[in-house]
Amino acid sequence: MVLCIGTTPTLQRTMTFDRLAIDEVNRATQVAEYASGKAVNVARVLATLGEAASAAGFYGGARGDALLDDLARANIPHDFIRTTHQTRLCTTLIDRGTGTATELVEESPAASPDEWDALIALIDRLIPTATAAVFSGTLAPGAPPDFCARWIGKVPLVIVDARGDPLRRALESRGGRLIAKLNRDELAGTLNEPLDTDAALHDAMRRLTPPEGSLIITLGKAGSLALFAGRLCRVTPPAIRSVSAVGSGDAFTAGLIAGIARGIEHALKLATACGAANALTPHSGHLHRADVDRLIDEVRIQSIE
Repeated sequence: MVLCIGTTPTLQRTMTFDRLAIDEVNRATQVAEYASGKAVNVARVLATLGEAASAAGFYGGARGDALLDDLARANIPHDFIRTTHQTRLCTTLIDRGTGTATELVEESPAASPDEWDALIALIDRLIPTATAAVFSGTLAPGAPPDFCARWIGKVPLVIVDARGDPLRRALESRGGRLIAKLNRDELAGTLNEPLDTDAALHDAMRRLTPPEGSLIITLGKAGSLALFAGRLCRVTPPAIRSVSAVGSGDAFTAGLIAGIARGIEHALKLATACGAANALTPHSGHLHRADVDRLIDEVRIQSIE
């Protein structure tokens, strides 16, 4: 079972328009509300791929109740700690005319020390049964500095999709297998370096990759870079016509976990196919398995000297 941990889940509203015009009345042709946030998206995609996964984190208020109700309808196991604050609402506006997706993101409220203690106790209880743990997304305010790092070595594999101090703490940990995944801007912000050339990016990856793990930098439509076992590779995705790329990074993470038992190269191909398949749908963290099976053969991996 893969434990997907996220402290800033969201009730997601996706609104689709034939044409979206600023400062005008816009009428949506389709509206959907569903459970989302990075860890929830990872769990949903893993379930679609036939992998056992469970979501954990914080929830609160009527939106939090709606989030849990949607997870139950989707048959996604979950165990959340109730907080005094309302779960956030995030909205994606899809413009069919221009092929763009605009995100309106509500920041997550802080959790109290007691709420953090309750979540840590929950993870401590669940972690012995997990084959992997995924820590995804920005931590809610008030998080312990070592929140993402404290379970490295207590589960066979930890994946951290984060930035800043939580990522630095995880990368400094030893004694367990770690895969760190983030985008180029997040890596630059974590290091406080510009990383505006490929050479600078490659050098940073070599400096940060954990000795017992891997580092993956996603590059949007350009694919990703991966450093594992001393080998730096470029992963090129298939060409698609994207509907909305929101959630594609989370689908990538899910594919990475689902494929890791067959080796890192297969995992990278499955991850990339999942990210592309998510972009073919309007909804974050949703994909069709048939699209994944079709796209995976179009992914290319090339070593970089």
